[in-house]
Amino acid sequence: MNQSDVMLCDSSSIILEFMFLNKPVVTFRNSHPGPYLLDVREPQEVGPAIERALTRPDGLMREIHDYTMFHEPHRDGRCAARVLDAVDDFLERGHVGLKRKPLNLVRRWKMRRKYHYWPLLERLFSK
Repeated sequence: MNQSDVMLCDSSSIILEFMFLNKPVVTFRNSHPGPYLLDVREPQEVGPAIERALTRPDGLMREIHDYTMFHEPHRDGRCAARVLDAVDDFLERGHVGLKRKPLNLVRRWKMRRKYHYWPLLERLFSK
């Protein structure tokens, strides 16, 4: 992907991955076209769309930037370092400072009701 200047695709998750490289994508009959894509409907439109993508129009590149920043705003090249720092911090401090998980009493009751799981009642009435 690093060696490509433009991608031609239909509808795939690789589109977003390619746009993370700040490169334009030409799509053919995309199911969810947006202003961050050069979407074409007819085969004869593919060539001109690729030529336009190669010029990297300012408006398109701005849309690509905004779209990718919406999906992953922490693209400073330090994501792995932040994860390692968090792991080191957890190993050093343990659970100190972390919020407790919520009790989720309603969810627990719904699951027990759904699966008829009442061990306390079974113990009381099994004798």
